[in-house]
Amino acid sequence: MKNKNDVEVLINGRKYTICGFESAEYLQKVATYINSKYMEFKDKDYYYSLDMDLRNILLAVNIADDYFKAKKEAWIIQKDNERKDKMVLEMKHEVLDSQSGTAKVGQENEVLKDDLEEAEKKIVELNVKNEDNMTKVAALEEKLSHVEAQRSGNAARLEDTEKRNGELMSKLEKAEKENARLKARLEKAEKANAGLKAKQEETEKINAELKAKQEETEKANAELKAKQEETEKENAELKAKNEAAERRITDLENKNRRGKR
Repeated sequence: MKNKNDVEVLINGRKYTICGFESAEYLQKVATYINSKYMEFKDKDYYYSLDMDLRNILLAVNIADDYFKAKKEAWIIQKDNERKDKMVLEMKHEVLDSQSGTAKVGQENEVLKDDLEEAEKKIVELNVKNEDNMTKVAALEEKLSHVEAQRSGNAARLEDTEKRNGELMSKLEKAEKENARLKARLEKAEKANAGLKAKQEETEKINAELKAKQEETEKANAELKAKQEETEKENAELKAKNEAAERRITDLENKNRRGKR
């Protein structure tokens, strides 16, 4: 019975201990392969815009894709070897059954040669289709990167608009406080007017000035409220665009997964 090997490896910049019945050299090769996939993945523009779970999922999908492709290629090679072995065995039987059938054997060889050429043509066609699929995947990845950039721009604009909205709210609160202060002064002046008839004319002048300021303040409040409503409308539009961008990202990710499978 084989003994387990504990091997310390470095994967994506972190040390891990892998335990297995395989040799230390084999386990190191496994770690090297995973690091190569990480390096390929990090070269993509959209890598750093993804969260950790999505990175791990996409990395696992790529590794699984390599595995199934290698498994399929091994199966094709195995079937091809079996077919060739069967063909060789049949040819041996043909030679043993009839040594005088040289012409027939030559004809069989020609058929086998044609089959081989046909198989090679199919391999070329499959390689062309594989290259076309890789091109489509690259295009989807480019679209995904573009949508990510657009979403980042929308988020920045939304943040800036919310900041402006906060500033307008602050100005509105200050204006309302000033209005309340002016109203308080007006009420105080009106009370003083009742008890100070001798200063009625001066008080009326003060009241007129306060009312004028109040009207200006109310006008300013109306303008600030109008700007706030416009800003809220812009926020709603930006949020709608951001949601649409996120839906496009989801669609592109789904298409990307299907393309890689």
